[in-house]
Amino acid sequence: MSVPCFVAGTLIATPAGEVQVELLRLGDLVNTKDHGPQPIRWVEFRHSTFGELTKTGQYPVEFKPGSLGLGRPRRRLRASPQHRILVEGDSFAPARGLVGMSKVRSMTRCRWVRYHHILFSKHEVIYAEGVLTKSLLPGPTFLSGCRITDRLAIMRIADKSSESARALLSVSEDKRFVQQRTSATFA
Repeated sequence: MSVPCFVAGTLIATPAGEVQVELLRLGDLVNTKDHGPQPIRWVEFRHSTFGELTKTGQYPVEFKPGSLGLGRPRRRLRASPQHRILVEGDSFAPARGLVGMSKVRSMTRCRWVRYHHILFSKHEVIYAEGVLTKSLLPGPTFLSGCRITDRLAIMRIADKSSESARALLSVSEDKRFVQQRTSATFA
């Protein structure tokens, strides 16, 4: 299953400072771009081995410091290929569509990865390693791959609209975006 999420170790901005995603808990406040600090309503992780990554092709995407503009990210940012980054024009671009830009690569030699999900009452724009990115948007594909207990919990929590906080670019739109800019400008 393809899941948009952060790799363990990613720093997420909170009112108390940046916190590693794996240390965030239910009820912790996270800084959002549009609505200020918001409490986490659901948090979960998924561990994938080399065999699973090879079978699914869901290798993490690594953004080296400065790959998304001056000082962004501040440290390396690693996320799943479906995770979305806020780009110029106020749209979310999938990480896999940005592979090939300077200092952005698919981590195909990754031996294992732990992907972390953060859900709020509604879809939010949050800060990861100083980059504007997104929280979990629990769409049908994600929900169909969840355990029934998680699916029911998410459906009780999430805003019924399941509307994205910003426009979502397709991978082909994302690639055109990257091709049009040798050094793309990011939000």
